[in-house]
Amino acid sequence: MLWLRKRSYSAPGSITSGIGLGTYSFAGYNATDSAYYQGVQIQAVSDEAWSSAYKKGTRLQFLTAANGATGTSSPVVRAIIDNAGKFWIGATTGAATASIDQSGNASFSGTLSVTGHPTLEGVTATGATGTGA
Repeated sequence: MLWLRKRSYSAPGSITSGIGLGTYSFAGYNATDSAYYQGVQIQAVSDEAWSSAYKKGTRLQFLTAANGATGTSSPVVRAIIDNAGKFWIGATTGAATASIDQSGNASFSGTLSVTGHPTLEGVTATGATGTGA
């Protein structure tokens, strides 16, 4: 896919931060109102202005529609792979509820629930409470 910034192929516009570079959309047909509705999207988005051959910061965004969403509802961002290779779940910025970096380090905010009898190694916690078995 080539982003043209609403210009011709011979005179494409500049890429700035936050510009959508391409989208894969998945839609289904609703025979009741004879219309197609998007349910899932995968978007490529620029994270910085592309002013030289070395500035190409991007992210992938994964969007889904909630159960019960109406025909006019748009899918919303549920997960991101950012320009540093972190996988963010449940948020669109550094305030994510969970992230995993390229080395496999995971971080969570909010409540983390673990069931069964896991072995947790190298775990650090701030303000942790819980019960043991």
